[in-house]
Order: sequence, then C-alpha cells, then structure tokens
Amino acid sequence: MTTALILSGGKGYTDPWHPFAATSARLESALGGWGYDVEVAYDVEERLTDLTGVDLLVVNTPGPSGTPDAALVERCRASLDGFVGRGGAILAMHLGITGFAHVPGWPELLGARWVQDRSGHPPIGAARVPVRPDAGITAISSVELYDELYTDLELSGDRTVLVDHELEERTHPLVWTKVSGDARIVVDLFGHGPESFDSASHLHLLHDCVRWAMQATPGAPLPA
Repeated sequence: MTTALILSGGKGYTDPWHPFAATSARLESALGGWGYDVEVAYDVEERLTDLTGVDLLVVNTPGPSGTPDAALVERCRASLDGFVGRGGAILAMHLGITGFAHVPGWPELLGARWVQDRSGHPPIGAARVPVRPDAGITAISSVELYDELYTDLELSGDRTVLVDHELEERTHPLVWTKVSGDARIVVDLFGHGPESFDSASHLHLLHDCVRWAMQATPGAPLPA
C-alpha cells in the first residue's frame, strides 16, 4: 500500500492561530479515503530524520517554536535530500512553506519563502478562485472555500501555477506544482482550518494534485 506521512504542528512546532491537529485529521481522512496508509506524526524533527518507506510526505506544520539543534537540522537536511533524490512526492500545506525554512534548501525546493512583515493575507473568509485551465492536472474550473489567501511571498525558481488571486493589482499564487529531479512537489497554500476541507472543490483539486505528484514515485500505485 502507498504510504503517506503527515508531519503535523505539535511538539515544538506550533502557533496559537492554526488548529493543526484538526487539519491533519482532515488530511488523514482524505488520504485514507484515496487508498493511502497514513501516519500522522507530531514529533516533527525526529520523524523527519527517517523517511524510509514513505512515498508521500505531507508537511502541515509551522516552523520551530525555539532554536533547533544544529546537528538535528543537518540530519533533517540529509533525510530530505535523500527523499527527494529517490523521487519522493511532497505536499506542503498552508504554513508548510515555513515548516522547514530553517533547513537548508527547503525554501528553494518549494519555490517560496514567507517574509516577516511583508507576506500576509486579507482577513479569512469565503472565496471563489479560478483554476487555470492550461495546467493539465485537474478538470475543475474554480475552488470555493473558506480560507486565507496568502500574498507577497518571496518566490524563486520555476513553477506551474494552478490557482492564484489578485490583490492590489498584483497576482499571488496559491496552488502550484514543481519538479526537482525525479521528485514532484505540490504547494497548496489553502488549509488554514478544517473548514477548508469542507470544500468539495478543494478536495477535488487536492486529489488531482496528489495524483500528479505520485506519478513519478517508483512502484507506488496512484490514489483512486
């Protein structure tokens, strides 16, 4: 069975604004329904150091609350490098872009970095955002959900944008895909709270993105 590991905000990786246990539970339910054998881990750093047997790595965590141990950071970097090198698939949800920003190479791998006092979002609320028709990953035309729409991230490298939005005459990507060697990466900036996963269109998009990401994983069956 295809394995998915959800690294969830918890031990040493948390904040007062995001219900990580609730959103990770919704991700676990969705992936389990698509045929994955799912593990949710709250001891983020220790679990990250050994990704043996993991096909899909889901990052649903903020950055560390304190100062990480340098030796542990190096073990995490080596583990991530090995995972990417063997063609593992990555799904970074919402604050997942910040989860390992302290690990060398993580922002470049995802193609985005949250910049303090610059990046942000309008107040959370109901939104309807179009899906680009030319990405070739999903057939849905829009996503309707209750969520935050991130803005003003520091972007780097190439990406294929599926969903973006406009604010103050600037376009801000919300969902995109990237390729790094044999690894496929999905960044989905939705997912602030469990309400985001009440959206059938968001789950549809997420399913199709995960299916795309898993296509390069050797020997792993695609989700139903």
